[in-house]
Amino acid sequence: RPVLEAVAHAHEAGVVHRDLKPSNIMLAKTGKGVVVKVLDFGIAKAFRDTELSPTGDTTTRSDRSTFSPRYASPEQVAHTRTGPWTDVHALGLLLSEVLTDAPPYPGGDANELLAMVFDPERPTPLRAGVDVGQWGPIIAKALALKPADRFPNAQALLDALDAALDGAETRRAVLPLDHPALTPPADRGTTRSDPAPSVPDAPPSSATVPACALTAHLPRRRA
Repeated sequence: RPVLEAVAHAHEAGVVHRDLKPSNIMLAKTGKGVVVKVLDFGIAKAFRDTELSPTGDTTTRSDRSTFSPRYASPEQVAHTRTGPWTDVHALGLLLSEVLTDAPPYPGGDANELLAMVFDPERPTPLRAGVDVGQWGPIIAKALALKPADRFPNAQALLDALDAALDGAETRRAVLPLDHPALTPPADRGTTRSDPAPSVPDAPPSSATVPACALTAHLPRRRA
């Protein structure tokens, strides 16, 4: 969340990072605990409101074409227009890597790597065999080949992730009282006639738990 919020703040200020990757994210110890920082705006570019659409003139207006191939977007490799949607793609790669514990692209030489950047089968968690629930389609949208098919900026991506979590919690909250998930094991000595608790066990913060993990925190009767 701090990374998404930092990039969203940059986008709101009219700046696109263009080189988001694990080595540019630092966990800094401070007197108030660990703070997440986004580093290295060395190839960042400023953009105007008139440049917020990824369509139209596709030629890049920057002489700085340096980027990290393993976290590059298709438009960076093709030297076409970059913008907030470019950071959205990188954030999608980072999310996929965190959720699968594996880099988005497997090892290979530079030519193989660049070919994978344009592969229609995107490097989503599902492609790596990991089901992340409601976040799956969101990450897939962030990693779309065409910039116009992605979220327009980091805030829109963050809003979609939050909405998916809120939806998962709402579905969990309306389970009927006789749902198996709300019934304790028989050896706990309770029956279905026991009154349901007025306050269910509190789930972890929706800001830090992906939708696929919420099923592990269904409210249950107290013994």
